[in-house]
Amino acid sequence: MGAAASDCCNVCGNPELHEFVVTGRKAYERQAEAPSTPRKDRQPCTQVGGLVIRERSEEATNTTAGESVDHRAMTVEDSHVASNETFGAVPDEPDPAIPVEAEAAGEAGAESWADFLARAASCTTDAGVAGEAVALFETFQSTDDLGLAFATFARLYLLAAKTGEEAIPPWAGPEEVPGRTWRFPYQLLRTLCNNWKAKKLWNLLDERVARPEYSDAPLRTGRLEGRRCLVVGAGPCGLRAAIELRLLGAQVTVVEQRVGFSRINQLHIWSWCGEDLKGLGARIIEPPPKDFGSNPDLLVVAINDLQKLLLKVALLFGVEVRMGVAYDGMQWQGDTWQTCLRSHGVALGNEGRAGPEQQLPASNLDNNCAGPGCLPPSQFLPGVLRNIAVVIGSGGFASSVGDDMGMRMVETESLRKETAIGLICNVARTHGKSEANLRSYSLARQFYAALFKQAAQETGADLENIVYVKAPTAHYLVMTPTPKSLLATGVVISETSKPLLAHDNIDKEKLDQLVRRVLAFPFKAGEPSILHAIGKDLGGTDSFPGYADAGPRLFDFSKMRRSAEGLVFMAPPGMDVGGAGEADHLLVALAGDALIEPFWPEGLGIMRGFFSVLDASYAVQQWSNGATCATTQEVYQASFQRLKTLSAATRARVLREDEKKFALAPDTRYR
Repeated sequence: MGAAASDCCNVCGNPELHEFVVTGRKAYERQAEAPSTPRKDRQPCTQVGGLVIRERSEEATNTTAGESVDHRAMTVEDSHVASNETFGAVPDEPDPAIPVEAEAAGEAGAESWADFLARAASCTTDAGVAGEAVALFETFQSTDDLGLAFATFARLYLLAAKTGEEAIPPWAGPEEVPGRTWRFPYQLLRTLCNNWKAKKLWNLLDERVARPEYSDAPLRTGRLEGRRCLVVGAGPCGLRAAIELRLLGAQVTVVEQRVGFSRINQLHIWSWCGEDLKGLGARIIEPPPKDFGSNPDLLVVAINDLQKLLLKVALLFGVEVRMGVAYDGMQWQGDTWQTCLRSHGVALGNEGRAGPEQQLPASNLDNNCAGPGCLPPSQFLPGVLRNIAVVIGSGGFASSVGDDMGMRMVETESLRKETAIGLICNVARTHGKSEANLRSYSLARQFYAALFKQAAQETGADLENIVYVKAPTAHYLVMTPTPKSLLATGVVISETSKPLLAHDNIDKEKLDQLVRRVLAFPFKAGEPSILHAIGKDLGGTDSFPGYADAGPRLFDFSKMRRSAEGLVFMAPPGMDVGGAGEADHLLVALAGDALIEPFWPEGLGIMRGFFSVLDASYAVQQWSNGATCATTQEVYQASFQRLKTLSAATRARVLREDEKKFALAPDTRYR
């Protein structure tokens, strides 16, 4: 065996894999080279006409969304950046525009699909997963380990692929695999897995694919033929956008700078979102738990559980996911739009506003496995993705995509005259008998005035409402204490501080004490308090298991921010709008919290987020099929105006009555 073969088998531990690993390196090359020019030297695009056709603004990129809102704290329904990864590959011949040193570094560090297949074999073996298809599927379906989900999917694909096809990634376009009989990877995997769970999942996905808007794969042709859609951010809305675009026939790449899904806050979901998720496999694929949606009065899901569900579905539909890499803007190079990717192997410091992250402690983070073989696939070196026609910015509050394209964020008028403050905490579960009897609840002062008055007297927290969810990983509470009570209890040090919730204006010890007093108050008649039940399980009423994350945090939701445009086009340098030239424009749209900041008390984040995904995807379809930029903008803006007005109070006026008929086209959803 040659040196190359021995090197490979030292990695994969399986000499039989060597042949297709080597074949894959030769047969399938991804365009993953080092950046051709530094960011500051990129050629700008041209400002075009009266349409919102933006040239790249270097000044805009110097002020990030995170900087502009640093004085505020994260809201509950942060659809912000999550994590994903990718299998990048290595080009055989250097690009003349790329420095030799960078090209060599790229070859040394980028990981091809074939390389990851070899590593996935070692990962599944180390995890004790048998190599049979049934065992691999059961693990893929149930694991909450991100790396193991990637690895088992890769192994299933390898087992199902025909000889010679296994070295070609499952997201490869049909032109790269002549004669391929399947459209989505799950259609290939069903030949291996046909137990009742698998059949139920395949049938659900078949029903989704068979919908009229997806059956002809409209994005496989037209302006998107041979080009890709780039989704920046793998939060719930980013992954949902990737799935939608893939269903429409596009080649989709998701880039995410994190390497794990760690946000455990609970999202309140409206009924349509719950049904949409069930149609994509929730209750079969875990997480979320199999009882997802069992309580229609309090339909909630943890952010990281939702991400894991959507990630698995995205893989089954053939989405390429790259984790540990950061998007670094768009540029026109030669005859194509491309983006530079930067290595970003660690999590960012802040998911939303100011303050510490609301996430799992390091000991509980996804992918916290013993060896590197359990990490998801990634390309940790700089690279370039070419042939991009569409960019969807779904990076939450701190998304740079909008700023990068010159899109404006505007602050809406105050939702109320006084300051509105929220408080979130996640308490660790004991999984004891007393804790098991606790029930989730949602209470508001306007309906329980006497109860809330008593709570204020005993705890010092004058609350307007409180929501408690007994989630699988934590006791999740979110409440709205009045600023006056936070000042009276010493949690907020000075009322003159600007901003009020500045990091140095919060007494964390007193915040912890306040939270524990709230936990000790029995909000449900005839039931013990959360703290009492936990203490009983731990053997003492004063026992406390600690927080499941970085601890309680405050956030200000007095005012909301949203994008002024939502969707724009960028034109290549020197190109005018009109005629065939519009095919070379770049469509850029925002989705989720990057588009509209959520109002958490009404559960609007994911509802508006998923609708924004459908609105953007519909615009992509119309433009790809030949609509002008002006027409695409006009149709999108009509939908955006309706979306901005959606709330619990306006729901009946904004949305159509029959949720079962909601689909891609805006007129199926909006009145």
